[in-house]
Amino acid sequence: MEGVEWQRCIAKMRIPQHGLFIVAIGVVFGLAVATLPLRGQDTGELTAEGYVTAVNPPSAFDVNGHHITTSARTSYGILGVNHSETNSPLAAKIQVGTYLQVTGTPDRHAKSLAATLVQLRDDANEKVLSFGVIVKVLFAGAEPVYQADGYSVRITGATVKAFHGTLHSLADVAPGIWLNCEGTRGKDGVVTATKAAFYRVKHKAGQSRNGSSEDSLEFVPPTYPSDDGKTPGKDGKVHLGLTKRSHKIPADRSMQGRVQRVGDRIVPAYQQALPSGDPSKLNFRFFAVDAPTVDAPIATSEGLVLVPRHIAERLQSDDELAAFMADGVALLLQSPTINSKVLAFEGVANALNPGLLFTGLGLLELDAAHSAAIQLEQQRWRIALSLVDDAGYDPWRAPEAWRIAMAKKFPKDISTLKYPDVSGYQLGILNLQYRKPQGKQTASNKTDQQSSH
Repeated sequence: MEGVEWQRCIAKMRIPQHGLFIVAIGVVFGLAVATLPLRGQDTGELTAEGYVTAVNPPSAFDVNGHHITTSARTSYGILGVNHSETNSPLAAKIQVGTYLQVTGTPDRHAKSLAATLVQLRDDANEKVLSFGVIVKVLFAGAEPVYQADGYSVRITGATVKAFHGTLHSLADVAPGIWLNCEGTRGKDGVVTATKAAFYRVKHKAGQSRNGSSEDSLEFVPPTYPSDDGKTPGKDGKVHLGLTKRSHKIPADRSMQGRVQRVGDRIVPAYQQALPSGDPSKLNFRFFAVDAPTVDAPIATSEGLVLVPRHIAERLQSDDELAAFMADGVALLLQSPTINSKVLAFEGVANALNPGLLFTGLGLLELDAAHSAAIQLEQQRWRIALSLVDDAGYDPWRAPEAWRIAMAKKFPKDISTLKYPDVSGYQLGILNLQYRKPQGKQTASNKTDQQSSH
């Protein structure tokens, strides 16, 4: 890379050429980003760690379902710093989305943890390594700010820049160009890049092994009853994956119309503006399907994003449905090619190849693949939030959407549901990048509070 001396990895990501990939790429590794169990200590105390999911001032908060109480004897500090004190200003910084570790004494009767030590993670000045497609230009001045990989990235005069292929300067950079950068995230959530490289990635349409594009899916869209009632509707169907398992696409005009409307709005403007013959354009289509055992969107290389019907029915708010569906859109935006070479995150030693994870990888190789899987999953969760926000939906509903969607049994009182990993990670991102003015309530929030699930 001309003018830039920094290590890069090339990863070859293989996506099934004719089949299904469910948007849950890191689940097989048992990730524990936000749902960490209580751990025992030699002193008899227990430790809880994760994202704050609720705050009950002045002296209580929840860490992913674990209720924490504080007192005048509670000390506060920063994770990784060997210093803490009582009566600390850090106590006021505990809010929804804060990542922290709590050590305390369990109160079995009250089902809570009385905190003796609370340590917050300092997300300011965090080093960020990123590679993703630019979906939006937030500011086009001499020091532009791009939205890529779920981050807002500022390019300054001090940023070491490299341009590849037909790109020669920042004037050539637009949505659809890929940005590989490293930098530091400030208190405003914006990443100031110290190094940045720009690429034009060539895409090719998803194809099956026999060379056809969509026939291999055996996709048949539903037909709806005619307005005069003379012609009945007919359910569609889709066969996915190597097993060719069939899923029914209900001929429910109202439900399918809602799913399509929300999905179309999530697709970024640059994708919508691409001409039909552009190889970078993804043929996004959205349908609800009968898939009662699936709790994530189903995305295919042909551009289909399928929503399990029972989840579409659970997510009565369009803000929540948008957050769920954005996960599938985000995956397709980051992985639009078949057997394409993609720059991986700096420091990842091995390419993520799901097919190899179960065929005898050594421990070091498996650890590297695990690390890559975590980064790819978190990348998708960040991008999904940015898509929801750009579409005009409320990104703060995303953690609730996943809590509702991933519940094995859906209770009447959803406050009893725990937040899954995706909710915890997104709470942290929301707290950094999508802060709401104190006391401000969005129209969508008011609607959600007035409705019941």
